[in-house]
Amino acid sequence: MRHKKRNHGVVRGHRYARQWWFGGFLCKAIPYLQAVAVSASVNTLAAVAVERYLAICYAHLTVVTPQRALAIIGVLWFVPCCLQLPWAIYMSEGHFVDYANREKLTICYTNFSSRSSERGFFLGIMFLTCYLIPLCFLALCYSLIGLRVWSRSVAGIRGSKAERNINRSKIRIVRMLVTVTVFFACSWLPLYCVRMRILFGPTLVGQARSVTKKIIIPMAQWLGSANSCMNPFIYCYFSEHFRRSIIAVLRSRSCCSKISGDALVEQPTGTTR
Repeated sequence: MRHKKRNHGVVRGHRYARQWWFGGFLCKAIPYLQAVAVSASVNTLAAVAVERYLAICYAHLTVVTPQRALAIIGVLWFVPCCLQLPWAIYMSEGHFVDYANREKLTICYTNFSSRSSERGFFLGIMFLTCYLIPLCFLALCYSLIGLRVWSRSVAGIRGSKAERNINRSKIRIVRMLVTVTVFFACSWLPLYCVRMRILFGPTLVGQARSVTKKIIIPMAQWLGSANSCMNPFIYCYFSEHFRRSIIAVLRSRSCCSKISGDALVEQPTGTTR
């Protein structure tokens, strides 16, 4: 393929589509909105971990009012809208001629000013804010929650059935927290590994490039996106309180009903929050 010299490095690095049919506006809007949605979703997981930690470890000091919750949600979306702006700036629609196949191509591609700026954006924005920092929040907060729950004890029930029930409940909680953290790390890690290989490794050619573009990248993207939809199933499997809350919501036929009980972290029987 021959094309304008100024686009040489960018077009050679184009990995996602051969032909773009949807115009210049959607070329910028779709990658930007996708990045914002992913970033907001991941940040929400981190915010839930922080909220759970504060609610369990500092219940008497933490009160999340509807107004405060709305403000937190606004921040969780506003920050990604700002951080992901480079997608809207550097995505471009280009027209080129593929002389080998004798056809004109319109493609949507990233048009960073240099390879170093693209690498900096990936490491500084995508990898840090959408993976590493949220993962640290998840691991830290859920570790502290696990330690707090495991160290709780109730006087006067040592060796009784109640103590055994409490211990089983503690084990379920710790397993759930570990599962959520590990599943998040494993779901998004393949995609970031592939992107790092593409950005920092030798240029892929031939069969390796084709397999990466058509199979590995789509599968890695699907696995990362699946993380958000799988978390509720993890909560349902480990937490009886979460299952009861889901049933109560379904019976009430309203997603805005007030549901009592802890929806995310089951409290051990016989303990106080």
